[in-house]
Amino acid sequence: MGGSVRIAGDILIYLTDGTVITCIDRKIFDLADDMATTVYYLTKTELEKMTQSNLKTIRFSLKCFDCFSSTEEGNFTASNKSSIIDYHSESVPVDVPELIKQLFDLN
Repeated sequence: MGGSVRIAGDILIYLTDGTVITCIDRKIFDLADDMATTVYYLTKTELEKMTQSNLKTIRFSLKCFDCFSSTEEGNFTASNKSSIIDYHSESVPVDVPELIKQLFDLN
Protein backbone atom coordinates (compact mmCIF):
# COMPACT_ATOMS: atom_id res chain seq x y z
CA MET A 1 0.00 0.00 0.00
CA GLY A 2 1.41 3.37 -0.97
CA GLY A 3 2.06 6.05 1.63
CA SER A 4 -0.87 8.21 0.56
CA VAL A 5 -3.46 5.39 0.52
CA ARG A 6 -5.26 4.87 3.82
CA ILE A 7 -8.53 3.69 5.32
CA ALA A 8 -10.93 6.63 5.25
CA GLY A 9 -14.61 7.19 5.84
CA ASP A 10 -16.87 5.37 8.24
CA ILE A 11 -16.35 1.66 8.92
CA LEU A 12 -19.23 -0.78 9.32
CA ILE A 13 -18.75 -3.76 11.65
CA TYR A 14 -21.24 -6.60 11.09
CA LEU A 15 -21.73 -9.09 13.92
CA THR A 16 -23.08 -12.62 13.55
CA ASP A 17 -26.31 -11.73 15.42
CA GLY A 18 -27.17 -9.08 12.78
CA THR A 19 -25.95 -6.08 14.79
CA VAL A 20 -24.23 -3.37 12.73
CA ILE A 21 -21.79 -1.02 14.46
CA THR A 22 -20.81 2.18 12.64
CA CYS A 23 -17.38 3.60 13.44
CA ILE A 24 -17.21 7.29 12.56
CA ASP A 25 -14.14 8.59 10.72
CA ARG A 26 -12.63 11.14 13.10
CA LYS A 27 -9.73 11.89 10.73
CA ILE A 28 -7.11 10.42 13.09
CA PHE A 29 -4.41 8.88 10.94
CA ASP A 30 -0.66 8.57 10.65
CA LEU A 31 2.07 7.28 8.38
CA ALA A 32 5.16 5.65 9.89
CA ASP A 33 7.72 3.47 8.09
CA ASP A 34 5.51 3.53 4.98
CA MET A 35 2.64 1.99 7.01
CA ALA A 36 -0.64 3.90 7.07
CA THR A 37 -2.78 3.69 10.20
CA THR A 38 -6.25 5.04 10.95
CA VAL A 39 -7.80 5.13 14.43
CA TYR A 40 -11.48 4.46 15.13
CA TYR A 41 -13.12 4.49 18.55
CA LEU A 42 -15.61 1.99 19.94
CA THR A 43 -17.86 2.93 22.85
CA LYS A 44 -18.18 0.75 25.92
CA THR A 45 -21.66 -0.30 24.72
CA GLU A 46 -20.29 -1.27 21.30
CA LEU A 47 -17.48 -3.30 22.89
CA GLU A 48 -20.07 -5.03 25.09
CA LYS A 49 -22.05 -5.97 21.96
CA MET A 50 -18.84 -7.38 20.48
CA THR A 51 -18.36 -9.63 23.54
CA GLN A 52 -21.86 -11.06 23.02
CA SER A 53 -21.70 -11.81 19.28
CA ASN A 54 -18.80 -12.69 17.02
CA LEU A 55 -17.50 -10.46 14.25
CA LYS A 56 -18.73 -11.47 10.80
CA THR A 57 -17.35 -8.82 8.42
CA ILE A 58 -15.97 -5.28 8.33
CA ARG A 59 -16.77 -2.90 5.47
CA PHE A 60 -14.21 -0.13 4.78
CA SER A 61 -12.89 2.19 2.08
CA LEU A 62 -9.36 2.89 0.90
CA LYS A 63 -8.65 6.36 -0.46
CA CYS A 64 -5.59 7.98 -1.98
CA PHE A 65 -5.03 11.53 -0.78
CA ASP A 66 -1.91 12.41 -2.80
CA CYS A 67 -2.82 11.07 -6.23
CA PHE A 68 -5.28 11.76 -9.02
CA SER A 69 -6.42 8.14 -9.04
CA SER A 70 -5.18 4.85 -7.64
CA THR A 71 -5.92 1.22 -8.38
CA GLU A 72 -5.77 0.65 -4.59
CA GLU A 73 -8.83 2.86 -3.94
CA GLY A 74 -12.26 1.39 -3.43
CA ASN A 75 -14.72 -0.19 -1.02
CA PHE A 76 -13.74 -3.50 0.56
CA THR A 77 -15.04 -6.15 2.94
CA ALA A 78 -12.87 -8.19 5.31
CA SER A 79 -14.35 -11.46 6.60
CA ASN A 80 -13.60 -13.04 9.96
CA LYS A 81 -11.64 -16.12 8.96
CA SER A 82 -8.54 -17.60 10.52
CA SER A 83 -5.49 -18.44 8.49
CA ILE A 84 -5.69 -21.75 6.71
CA ILE A 85 -2.63 -23.88 7.44
CA ASP A 86 -3.10 -26.11 4.40
CA TYR A 87 -5.65 -26.55 1.65
CA HIS A 88 -7.26 -29.51 3.49
CA SER A 89 -8.19 -27.34 6.49
CA GLU A 90 -11.47 -25.46 6.70
CA SER A 91 -11.29 -21.80 7.71
CA VAL A 92 -12.70 -21.16 11.19
CA PRO A 93 -13.78 -17.70 12.44
CA VAL A 94 -11.55 -16.06 15.02
CA ASP A 95 -13.25 -15.85 18.45
CA VAL A 96 -13.33 -12.03 18.63
CA PRO A 97 -15.55 -11.90 21.76
CA GLU A 98 -12.94 -13.91 23.68
CA LEU A 99 -10.10 -11.72 22.39
CA ILE A 100 -11.94 -8.57 23.49
CA LYS A 101 -12.57 -10.07 26.93
CA GLN A 102 -8.86 -10.90 27.27
CA LEU A 103 -7.73 -7.51 25.97
CA PHE A 104 -9.91 -5.57 28.41
CA ASP A 105 -9.64 -8.17 31.23
CA LEU A 106 -13.42 -8.77 31.24
CA ASN A 107 -13.38 -12.46 32.24
